[in-house]
Amino acid sequence: MLDRIITGDKVDKLAYKDAVEELRVALLEAQRTLMERKHSVVVLLGGSDALGVHECTNLLHEWMDPRGLQVNFFDEPTDEERQRPRYYRYWRHLPSHGRMALFSNAWTTRAVMMHLAGKLDKAGFDLGLSHARRFERMLANDGTLILKFWIHIDRDELKKRRNKAKDDPDTYWFFSEDDRRWYKQFEQSKDVVSYALEETHAPHAPWHVIDGKHKRGRNLTVVSTLLDALRRRNAEEPRQSSASLDSFRVRALPSRLDQVDLSQQLEKDSYNERLVEAQRKLLSLSREAMRRGRSTVMAFEGWDAGGKGGAIRRLTQAMDAEHYRVIPIAAPTEDELAHHYLWRFWNQLPLAGRCTIFDRSWYGRVLVERVEGYCDEAAWRRAFDEINEFEQQMTENGQLLIKFWLHIDQDEQLRRFKERENTPRKAHKITADDYRNREKWDRYLIAVNDMLERTDTTFAPWHVIPGNDKRYARVTIAETVVKALERHLA
Repeated sequence: MLDRIITGDKVDKLAYKDAVEELRVALLEAQRTLMERKHSVVVLLGGSDALGVHECTNLLHEWMDPRGLQVNFFDEPTDEERQRPRYYRYWRHLPSHGRMALFSNAWTTRAVMMHLAGKLDKAGFDLGLSHARRFERMLANDGTLILKFWIHIDRDELKKRRNKAKDDPDTYWFFSEDDRRWYKQFEQSKDVVSYALEETHAPHAPWHVIDGKHKRGRNLTVVSTLLDALRRRNAEEPRQSSASLDSFRVRALPSRLDQVDLSQQLEKDSYNERLVEAQRKLLSLSREAMRRGRSTVMAFEGWDAGGKGGAIRRLTQAMDAEHYRVIPIAAPTEDELAHHYLWRFWNQLPLAGRCTIFDRSWYGRVLVERVEGYCDEAAWRRAFDEINEFEQQMTENGQLLIKFWLHIDQDEQLRRFKERENTPRKAHKITADDYRNREKWDRYLIAVNDMLERTDTTFAPWHVIPGNDKRYARVTIAETVVKALERHLA
């Protein structure tokens, strides 16, 4: 794409001053409309001109209302960021609805720099670009406006700026090891950059390659392009969410849940013996995982009263409290609703060696949100691929991901509902919503089967647990976790 550069013409000081006054007013007006209409915007800035990227970032920060803007510069990951999947550092800084975020030297630029430095081979580079495409598609599908600017200068200009900056400590520090690599490997860098930009250019996330030779012309081109995009987005009609309930079709073939043997039971003596043994191993394995910095994520899904809480307690009884967190997932908060639905889960991923247990999880998008009509059909259908991408990044980072579906039948669910109502310490667990959800059993059944079919992957398989007998379910889950940790630490 470097052969399709938008020329930033040379502009004299007086013309630049006049243009700036008009652009700043227009930009602030567009930003206020953006905030009122709750549009979120991501601006990605990168390029061979490190100083130009920094100057453009500072310029936008200066010209716009800082209350609706956050600026993020990315260099090498911090120790905390290295302990989590690569895109954790980007997800946690995504803007809420009505806000804009600038990402300087982020995902695509980082992939290019790592490849040029020999830290990513060709396969790893292509995988990194694939993650970038899917990340941007997720954001765009969620309504985020994405603009990407690549500030380009030729080798002669880069050399001239480096030589000039050597005598200026205020600017020379911008020329880092990565920037020196741009210069030394300029021809190779051009090929790598062109390939990366072509691979990640899309209608919903286009690259704008800007000639950075003339500073004032560069500034006006970047700001004018951004302003035009904001105005177009603000002029659009709000997207209407229309949940569709006609997608629940009866399956002609037996489903995975149809094949679950719910008659399996475990006698009390055998249960106690096997549970104690599994908990003993789990304690040892969790401590070894902590020592070796190997983190674990567990996701528990299942029917209301399916036994998730009891199974989780049997696991945590065997673990050191400082090594795990249990995250109960309820209805999203106002802040969570103002972000992509996966945002709150990315922010809860564990540090190295720790374990995070989700009592309900990101699968709410394809279960309760689908069945109850909280999102439209297009949203939950694309969520299958979005979830697979999320889980793939976790496992690529070396995290162990274990997913459970606790399956019971309708008769057992009703029996447990009645038992809870008649037990004072459990009565708070049963609500009118539980009975209302029960009336939609058949719709949930179809949604669960779709979930199992579309998100059961080699890197994150589902474990469907027969749960009519609590003892059998709890021991099976504990032993499954033990076996998974043993393989993970082998």
